[in-house]
Amino acid sequence: MSTVSAEPTDAAAPRLPKLITNFTGYTPSFDVTSVASRMIASVPRNYLYGLDSVVFTNMYSLSHKRRTSTTRSRKRKVRIGNAAGLYHGKWQGKPAWIEVFVDQTMGDRNGPHWYLRVPVVRDILLSSVLFHEIGHHVHATAQPEFREKEDVADKWKSKLQRRYLRGRYPWLIKAAPLLAPLLKWLSKVMGED
Repeated sequence: MSTVSAEPTDAAAPRLPKLITNFTGYTPSFDVTSVASRMIASVPRNYLYGLDSVVFTNMYSLSHKRRTSTTRSRKRKVRIGNAAGLYHGKWQGKPAWIEVFVDQTMGDRNGPHWYLRVPVVRDILLSSVLFHEIGHHVHATAQPEFREKEDVADKWKSKLQRRYLRGRYPWLIKAAPLLAPLLKWLSKVMGED
């Protein structure tokens, strides 16, 4: 298990969450910590206040009992073994934290796929889950709304992902209409795993 923490230079700004990796029987095909550091650095600091850590792990790092237990999403029970990420809010004096299941997120439970070698594809897949879970944190702490929690998290995911991708891949906006069919095909292929 490894931990990385990058402190902001401004003492008044909230610190960045710790990035923790904990993989069992699985090795991601890229450096998750460095990619996630870039993504989290693109999020305005006031949205990260109170978020202690982000844990990057895989499904087999969880016990069988935890994998088969359930959580609620859109008023339905969902098995944790089918989730790509989880937000754990502040509870009983423990700070909020996020859990991202990289094998589920990247669709490479059975080994790396060729498309994971393309940085923009990797970034889109990982940022979708990471920013969705950060969206839950923003909803819980900074900007609560009286709407379905998943819808609010999706709204924040889109906003934060757009901000990150515009800064990292400015050419992507012009290429988006050309890439749309490829991304649609890619999501279909990933769903067949």
